[in-house]
Amino acid sequence: EFNEETVEISEKIALSVCADNEINLLEALAPLAADKNIFPNVIGCLKEIYTECLVVKESANSRGLHQKVSEKITQRLTAQRIYDVICTLNLMNDMLKMNANYNLLITNMSYKLREAVGK
Repeated sequence: EFNEETVEISEKIALSVCADNEINLLEALAPLAADKNIFPNVIGCLKEIYTECLVVKESANSRGLHQKVSEKITQRLTAQRIYDVICTLNLMNDMLKMNANYNLLITNMSYKLREAVGK
């Protein structure tokens, strides 16, 4: 269970990953730069959103916690791209645990997420 702020930030990031330009994603990631402590929860919530997207893709069941967001994402991304995003989120979480430079981690996250969706 994630708090309202975490869900709001995560859903904005999730939708921005699919956007046509990277500026939207950088703006969505800005709250992470301001507070390092929310990063693990946002990653967890993002993984929940994208896992829900996989369920929607595979079963056409859109009754999840993030229904509106997952429907928009599944219209734009293939199941493989969604899976690639989940793998990227796992990598970002691992990098945080290895004490990566936090500002570089946020920048790298933007690049890697865009790469995962083929942008």
